[in-house]
Amino acid sequence: MKKNITNIIRVFFILIWLIGIILMVANNSELLFVGLLFSLLIIPVALAFIRENYGVKILNSFLEKTGSYLFYICLLIIALIGGGIVIYQIYNYLKTGTWLRISIINAFVLFENKWAINPNDWGGLWAVLNKTPLSISLISFSFGLFYAKETS
Repeated sequence: MKKNITNIIRVFFILIWLIGIILMVANNSELLFVGLLFSLLIIPVALAFIRENYGVKILNSFLEKTGSYLFYICLLIIALIGGGIVIYQIYNYLKTGTWLRISIINAFVLFENKWAINPNDWGGLWAVLNKTPLSISLISFSFGLFYAKETS
């Protein structure tokens, strides 16, 4: 009986996580927020479930292994997004003949950040971020964190 309940709870966790992922893919900023919230809220619930059913020792081992893997996977995803932006810029240049400049400010505008759209203060910071390419920033950030993790 306990095994059936455990399996039902596992399916529930997976469904909530999938709903969060589906909402994140939607082209709506409110749904993106709800999807991120669903995906992030399921993590402590799942960890508590592991601790209750399998014990603290297994939970610590699980977190130790997955935390390190998750860190490297996130760095890889960030670097691939940066590379994807460069590939998109090259594709757009070959198609139209003009270079599409994508800066850090463009990323903030994409997420409807009011300061990035209409800066009232910190104009110098806005100008620097507007001239800094997003692709190079993402790739540099991921390699910098990788190097910091490896040397520590």
